[in-house]
Amino acid sequence: MLGKTASSISRSGKTETPQQRMADYLQQFPNATGVTITGRNVLPYESAREFVQAIHPFVARY
Repeated sequence: MLGKTASSISRSGKTETPQQRMADYLQQFPNATGVTITGRNVLPYESAREFVQAIHPFVARY
């Protein structure tokens, strides 16, 4: 999960959008799934409703 307005933390000065970062993560972890939610971070207290909605399918599977 990434926040829709997350910013890059790369030390190399590389800038990337949250969508580009998500694509990179998903390429590196082929069995992963990715979701973007409202906010900058993926912390539950920032976007609680969206966080629960996004994580629920994963939790329900296990």
